[in-house]
Amino acid sequence: PNQSQSGMSILVQLGNGDNLVFDLGIGSLRNYNSFSVPFNTINHIFFTHLHMDHTSDLAWMYAFGPASDRYTPLQLWGPSGTKPELGAKANLGAIKDLTQWHRPSFEACLDVGQGYDLEITELDYRENPGVAYEHNGVVIKHFPVLHIMDGAIGYRLEWNGLSMVWTGDTQPSHFVAENAKDVDLLIHDCLLYTS
Repeated sequence: PNQSQSGMSILVQLGNGDNLVFDLGIGSLRNYNSFSVPFNTINHIFFTHLHMDHTSDLAWMYAFGPASDRYTPLQLWGPSGTKPELGAKANLGAIKDLTQWHRPSFEACLDVGQGYDLEITELDYRENPGVAYEHNGVVIKHFPVLHIMDGAIGYRLEWNGLSMVWTGDTQPSHFVAENAKDVDLLIHDCLLYTS
């Protein structure tokens, strides 16, 4: 990470008022703040996999939720793993242990409501496709992608006759080809390392 580079994150703002975030890597919240996106409007976060370059800003988002006027549960989606400890519930849920100082600190000065509650939906990474989310006219499907070890997924968002696929880290595969067929926008993650 450097001043000009951030981890991966995609913000999708729909005309129905939904803000949907896909991955939340280092520096993504700084970028959203620079575009004047209030953090309390980001409540739906979909993770493609659980590497830190795709999840690291979750700690800040969770820990300072009530200080950013988010008093409702943070809703997270992510893949299962080949073992329970490799899945979204174990990994993303551990954010509560990492941020134990925050809840009592903020409860001492404001009503945090449900701002420290988490709703984690673990998606079976083997489903092709599976339905991750269906609400307010939005359908988000998930599908397996190839990335180092089993457990990574991509997403296809459909709304109002439009569609987008976010692959996260992967290489080309029949999973991506099948799920990106006739899509309006395909975003395929690519990381460039420079020395």
